[in-house]
Amino acid sequence: MSVTDSCVICEKLASTMERYIRVLFYLWEKESEFRQKVEDSKGFCLNHFKILAENSVKHLNKAKATE
Repeated sequence: MSVTDSCVICEKLASTMERYIRVLFYLWEKESEFRQKVEDSKGFCLNHFKILAENSVKHLNKAKATE
């Protein structure tokens, strides 16, 4: 691994992002208030939408992921 590939900060940020993603999908499934806030918002930027779309099948069943 070269110094341009990763570092302790990159690893910490990736780990934290994975936890945020898990929590977001949990809230989406379990908390109707959270789901409503997301639906009422302007949505996500393309970078974060891509991350969520890629992770949806890992954290949700197929029907919920499609939704």
